[in-house]
Amino acid sequence: MFRRTFTKIRDFPQKVERFIQRGRRGWADSDTWDMHCYLIKVIIPMLKYLKSNNHGFPGSLKSSDEWSNILSEMISGFEAGKRVLDDNYLDEIQPGWCEASKETKELLSGLNIKPSSRIEERKRMKADEKQFHKAMRLMDKWFFNLWD
Repeated sequence: MFRRTFTKIRDFPQKVERFIQRGRRGWADSDTWDMHCYLIKVIIPMLKYLKSNNHGFPGSLKSSDEWSNILSEMISGFEAGKRVLDDNYLDEIQPGWCEASKETKELLSGLNIKPSSRIEERKRMKADEKQFHKAMRLMDKWFFNLWD
């Protein structure tokens, strides 16, 4: 507990600096360290907000429902991208896969991951990557229409 409190006190000036940087220019120096993670965390809630609060749709579309569907696809795709970044597939497929055994020989043999789990992990990741790339194509196509 003392260590956690000390860390919070020690990190407070950096948090203030980041807060000020975000207020002045919209991003902090630290946001560039893992820019892809920062952007995906920002894009998802912005798209959700736009979808639930928009007052129109691009003139090339026939209805607001069509625009809503496009925004939904983008949201789903960026959520898939976040799953790729989080990389929790094995935790879902094989819960407890990383729990270490007490016996030394089992520890030395490595982690107990079933080959079928690795195959399923790869399938899920590929599907999410495909969905993310589709969202990126939609973002490219509709980028200048992301306003309300």
